[in-house]
Amino acid sequence: MKPSFNICSITRQDYANWRPLWDGYNAFYGRFSAGRGNAGLDGCSLG
Repeated sequence: MKPSFNICSITRQDYANWRPLWDGYNAFYGRFSAGRGNAGLDGCSLG
């Protein structure tokens, strides 16, 4: 059976769609203030 999705490398252009999902995830789990982000993770992930 062929999967119905594709896995690809991330690019800087993905950031605008990814950021709201990441902020929502962190807000839900109370990891830090939503919107403040984590510069270390952002820089490493989207390098």
